[in-house]
Amino acid sequence: MPAPPLNREFPPIFDGHEDFITQIRRPRRGDSQLAAVLTGDNHRDLLARSEDGHVDLPRAMEGGLGGCFTSIFLTNERAEMAPVDYAMQEIADLYEVADRSDGRWRICRTAG
Repeated sequence: MPAPPLNREFPPIFDGHEDFITQIRRPRRGDSQLAAVLTGDNHRDLLARSEDGHVDLPRAMEGGLGGCFTSIFLTNERAEMAPVDYAMQEIADLYEVADRSDGRWRICRTAG
């Protein structure tokens, strides 16, 4: 399903600093107890409207968000665990959101 068009009355908004990726990390089977505590109940579905956080797909589309930058962030506690594994899992979680979005949420890795 193609993404609905943005409101063309105004240019799309681009958010240059978005931290939503830290809120989609879910505890995984095999995570240590510490990892489960650190991720806790933070999980939320970015495709569903939510009062938590700054971004979810329904509000982003209504507000004219055309794109954003996000980054992988590791707290000191997370960095002491398995930082590469944790970061790779955050990336996988983001791709999982894009896969479930029917093309409404896309990941851009280049500017072309």
